[in-house]
Amino acid sequence: MIGMVQFAVWYGWLRTVFAKHGIAPVMHTADALLLSIATVFIASFGYLLNDWYDVEVDRINGRRTLFTDRQHLRHKGKGIVVVPLLLGTAIVLYFTILYKMGTLILLYLGVAVALWGYAWRLQRLPLIGNVVISLLTAGFPLVYYFIERHSLDALYECCAAEWHFTLDTMLAFAGFAFLITLVREIVKDMEDIRGDYAYGYQTLPLVVGWDLSIYAVTFIVVVLIGAVLYWAFWVHKMVGYLSVVAVGLPLVGFMWKAWRAQEPEDMRSLSRMLKLIMLAGVLLWAFTIAYFYYLLQW
Repeated sequence: MIGMVQFAVWYGWLRTVFAKHGIAPVMHTADALLLSIATVFIASFGYLLNDWYDVEVDRINGRRTLFTDRQHLRHKGKGIVVVPLLLGTAIVLYFTILYKMGTLILLYLGVAVALWGYAWRLQRLPLIGNVVISLLTAGFPLVYYFIERHSLDALYECCAAEWHFTLDTMLAFAGFAFLITLVREIVKDMEDIRGDYAYGYQTLPLVVGWDLSIYAVTFIVVVLIGAVLYWAFWVHKMVGYLSVVAVGLPLVGFMWKAWRAQEPEDMRSLSRMLKLIMLAGVLLWAFTIAYFYYLLQW
C-alpha cells in the first residue's frame, strides 16, 4: 500500500495540479512509478529483516512468516533480506545521479538504517519503535514534495491558495497515517505480548500493563477522530459527512471492541480492522482530490 499511495500522490495529485497551471514536473511518470517501486523494495527489506530477527518470538505468538514456515530459509535469512535492499538502493542511486539530488540517496539510506535499528533493537523498547515506524509510514508519501520542490515553488508563485490547500491536505494525510499506524503498532504489541515477554522485550503493554495500553490507544484514537473530522469539514461539508461514515464511525467501533478485549487473540481482529480503516482513509483522501480537481474542476 505504501508504494501505491506514494505514486498516487504524484500521479493523481501533483501531476494534475502542475498540468492545470502549465508547470513542468521534475519527474516523468515512468520515473515516479519506478521510485515508488524502490520504496516497496526498501519497505520489504524492513519487513523481512524484522521477521528474521523475530522468528522465535513469532513462533511463540503463532504468527506465520517466511522464516517460521520454512526452517531451511532461516540460515539464509540475511542473504534473502539484503536482495530488496540492494534493488531499492540501486534504483534510488540511479535517480540521485539522473536528477542530481544527493540528498535523495541519503534519505533512503537513512530509512534503511532506521528499519534495521527498529528490527535489531528499537521494537523491543516502549513506544520508540512504534513512533519510528509511524514516522516512516507518514513520511513516504511526502518524498515527492521534496523532489518536486521547484515545481511547487512555481505553483506558489502562480496560485498561493492552491499551494496552501495542496500542502495542508498532504500534511493532514501524513498526520492520519502517523496516528493510525501508531495505534496499530501498539495493538500489535498487545497481540504479541506472550512472545515479547518470553524474550525480555520492554514494549508498552509489558511496561505499563494491558489496561493503560488500552487507555493510550483510546486517547490516540480520540485525537485521530477529532483531527480527521476537523480537517474534513474544513475542506468541504461533503468530505466531512463522508469522513464520519468512512473513518469516524469505524474508529468508534474499534474503540468499543478494544475496551472489550481481554486476551492477545482479541487484538488480531482489531489489527485487521485498523488495516481496513487505513484503506478507508486513503480512499477518502483520493475522493477529496478527485472531488476538487476532477468534479468541481477547482
